[in-house]
Amino acid sequence: MTKKITGTEGDLYLSIAIKKGDKEAFSSLYDKYAPVLMGLINRMLPADHDGEEILQTAFLHIWDQISSFDASKSSFLTWLINITRKLALAKANSLPAENHFYNITVYKHANKNRKEQSFPGSVEMGIFDLVYYKGLSCKEAAAALKMPVEEVKKNIRLAIKNMNVNVV
Repeated sequence: MTKKITGTEGDLYLSIAIKKGDKEAFSSLYDKYAPVLMGLINRMLPADHDGEEILQTAFLHIWDQISSFDASKSSFLTWLINITRKLALAKANSLPAENHFYNITVYKHANKNRKEQSFPGSVEMGIFDLVYYKGLSCKEAAAALKMPVEEVKKNIRLAIKNMNVNVV
């Protein structure tokens, strides 16, 4: 693979090359996205669990399932993140309950002291973290935080809105 293409076009090129069995393209994919996917894994699992094993499994799944990638349905990065997220959630759900709900106490405290938060949106991001990274449903997060489901959904919308504002 001698062609250097970046961005979405580069991702599309990589996906096509990998579908053809190009190992060099797969190596480039790993170099490009392993740090991003490892960051996701580390955010989803406690520090004492082997994220490298999940990352390796994710890339094996990517190689095996590359034919199922459809650029009309999602970006390549979104597809990679979804594969990795599912594997990390499966691992997180296999952990003892005290690890799975580790951060709920932190978010309960943040919710009680909402007005004292120095970082705008930290409560919303904490709730987003519980639902997206820890795999709780809105209903489970609401029960754990002792707040209405609609309040959880509102906080998630605010977190996404804040992320969009910070990106632009």
